[in-house]
Amino acid sequence: MLVKQASLSESARLLALEDGGLMTTAFDKDLDGLTSLVSHTLKVPVALISLVDQHRQFFKSQCGLPEPWASRRETPLSHSFCQHVVVSGEPFIVNDARVHPLVLDNLATPDIGVIAYAGVPIIGADDYVLGSLCAIDTVPREWKPSDIELLRAFSLQVSTYTQLHARSIRLAKELAQAKGRAAERQATVRFNVHDLRTPLAAMLSAMDLVGMLGPLSPDQARILAMGKRNGTELVNLVNDMLDIDGVEQRGEAALDRAPVESRKLVTRALDQVRALACANGVSLSEEQGSAPPLVMADENKIVRVLVNLLANGIKFTKKDGEVSVRTHGGQDGMVHFAVTDTGIGIAEGADIFEEGVRIDEHASSSQSSGLGLAYCKRIVKAHGGQIDFTSNPGQGSVFTFSLPADDRNSSSQ
Repeated sequence: MLVKQASLSESARLLALEDGGLMTTAFDKDLDGLTSLVSHTLKVPVALISLVDQHRQFFKSQCGLPEPWASRRETPLSHSFCQHVVVSGEPFIVNDARVHPLVLDNLATPDIGVIAYAGVPIIGADDYVLGSLCAIDTVPREWKPSDIELLRAFSLQVSTYTQLHARSIRLAKELAQAKGRAAERQATVRFNVHDLRTPLAAMLSAMDLVGMLGPLSPDQARILAMGKRNGTELVNLVNDMLDIDGVEQRGEAALDRAPVESRKLVTRALDQVRALACANGVSLSEEQGSAPPLVMADENKIVRVLVNLLANGIKFTKKDGEVSVRTHGGQDGMVHFAVTDTGIGIAEGADIFEEGVRIDEHASSSQSSGLGLAYCKRIVKAHGGQIDFTSNPGQGSVFTFSLPADDRNSSSQ
């Protein structure tokens, strides 16, 4: 393996050590097993995985090192043989440190008892030598070529470990930064979307005032009605985005549940979509029993669910088509709602309850936001219910959802 030769203080090499967090991490049982294996195989009292910066050597793993060095996990460079492996990029072999010209004055000999030393490079992700895998004896020793080859083989495993570890740390940092940027963008979008409601409300109020200024020609009335209708759609879109964002921020929907008649929910929803149905030439109908069941629900949020389902049916149903809503209590302790339309239908397998997925993939953003059904799913699920649909492309769809019935349904029977 080709390595980049560098001094101990080379900034790129130090950055490789820092980015990987290699000199601040705890002992690793896998690496401890490897140093133990080196000690046993080469029959030496001490084996180390030593990482070296410009001031110290840090023992990522050790076997047999005496105290207090084993607990300290480091020494200054005055006690380091491994620094020579880093600087040369080659194995450093010492048979007797007391007579070797590079280390005869090294304090590791009198303080730690290092007499014989054999160390091979540990290579980081950027091909810099980060440290050494070394075997140490307390007596003079003639190292065999097979000893060095065995150390090389083990060092490849250590090098792979350090490279993967550094890469995982780097990816974790990049992921954290990406999440931070995403959160910042999301907050900016959320604030901007929230602020959209003020000019939209002002625009709709101005349109109401225009209608009060005096008689309008048929064309003026039609254009004004179209403007109000589109403005209302924009408000609904903004509300969808804010509601879904609110659910995501909390992790689940915050519900204000109370007993409410299913008929009231349907009536409120139908009132909100009648103008849209009239403009599109679509008829609305409802079907409920004489004693409409009570549900335990957040009234405003379930009305929004019904409005979304009804509005979708109206938008994608041709003129003279029909959208209906049916409610009935079941034997399963749930109240079931069904919104049926005679619209374009939905392709089989479409995952339309996921955010950004539209009923009609060719529809413009003014026809479908891709948010409403995601909101419906989250709200119904938060209530403990289920939502689903069946469809025949070109003939229409049926959206069904269920909500827990209020206990007073059974007591009133």
